[in-house]
Amino acid sequence: MAEKLLLEILDEIKGMKAEINGVNGTISGINGTIGGIKDEQTKVNQRLDEMDRQFNERFDRLENKTNAIQEQTAKISEYHMETMQKLNSKATKDDFNYLKEMVFKHDEEIYKIKSQYQSINEK
Repeated sequence: MAEKLLLEILDEIKGMKAEINGVNGTISGINGTIGGIKDEQTKVNQRLDEMDRQFNERFDRLENKTNAIQEQTAKISEYHMETMQKLNSKATKDDFNYLKEMVFKHDEEIYKIKSQYQSINEK
């Protein structure tokens, strides 16, 4: 009977060993899957790093362009202000009309004075 009991125990141990081997095989498959996931995660991280680098480069270029635009806008605004001040300090059409009228009157007066001088000298 002891021999039969030992054989049953041995069969039981062999069955447990087979189950353990099955579990170990499953764990090995899971470990392989996890390794594949880690590889994919590494690739994704590399792609994200590259995209981050490209984004930063583009952002830096945009920032530089924005700064250049702001500087140019400031220069244009300053030039516009100077131009407007110069234009405002220039004579207007009314000023020219007034000056033209004054020159005409002075020319008339000079003509009259010359005429009077000539008539006095002729006598």
